[in-house]
Amino acid sequence: METSNSDTHKNGDSSGYVTIIYTASTLLSSPDFLTDLTAMINTNFQTFWTPFAPNLSDYQRLPEHSSLPEELGPQGFMIVMFDDQLPVASSGAKLWDPNIKVASNTKSESEKQSGTGLGDGSEWEDIMTTVRQEENYMGRGLAKEMVRRVEAECVRRYRETEGKSGTSGQREMKRNVKCIARCVKGMLSRFHEKLGYVMIAEESVPGMENVAISGMEDVRIKILTMEKFVG
Repeated sequence: METSNSDTHKNGDSSGYVTIIYTASTLLSSPDFLTDLTAMINTNFQTFWTPFAPNLSDYQRLPEHSSLPEELGPQGFMIVMFDDQLPVASSGAKLWDPNIKVASNTKSESEKQSGTGLGDGSEWEDIMTTVRQEENYMGRGLAKEMVRRVEAECVRRYRETEGKSGTSGQREMKRNVKCIARCVKGMLSRFHEKLGYVMIAEESVPGMENVAISGMEDVRIKILTMEKFVG
């Protein structure tokens, strides 16, 4: 487990596990770990996709070795939970960009240049909440714990920004942080509902308008955008 002192933070867990916060630069400097983490995330997403749409069972959430750090960007982060040296759960966040394309999760070069949609750091998108698909780690509430840790880290980072800008003393103006999740309707949407997220938008995935959910031929795959205010 390789780490960088400059942008990696460790925290203990009541279960005895350790969580570490990684930035894109930390992940890129630890290529072997990045490979392992990418594999865990892809396996997790394939496990969830298969029952809903078997024809998408080969779906790769992160198709390239560099996909995760590229998606995080310079401000994003991933929190990874370890059992000894083994990564067993993860979740992350990146600054929310309403202009990002649902299908590809990428922006055009012009959007990257302009930074359109990236605000003052008070809006974050939760991404890639995963748990290692092994009996020792599934069904133990690790996914919920990881989302809560991500929410807390988003708040911490925004409050730190407030302090640097000199606005932290204006308590009457202090804003809550908005955490946003994009998830497949009927799949992870229920998970986020239990954590207090509410739906604000529903849309089809371009190119998948006619893909039905297994066993529910009249139900097409929809992506929900959900939000929760924390602070």
